[in-house]
Amino acid sequence: MATSGSRRRACSNTRHGYASYLEELDAQRNAFSADQAVLQLRASLLAAHVDLYRALGGAWQPTLQ
Repeated sequence: MATSGSRRRACSNTRHGYASYLEELDAQRNAFSADQAVLQLRASLLAAHVDLYRALGGAWQPTLQ
C-alpha cells in the first residue's frame, strides 16, 4: 500500500536525519487514517452482503447459546 511505503520512507528519513520526527508522525497518522477507511469500507461491504442475502429470501436465524 502506498501509505505504508510513505511511512517507511518517513521513518528512514528521520533515522538518517533528513526529516523531522513530526514528518514521521504525520506519515503514521495518514497511514492510520487510510487503514481505518479500508476497514470501514470492508465493514460496509460485509453489511451489504448480509442485506442482499436477506433481500433474496435467505433465512437468517441467529444462533442462541
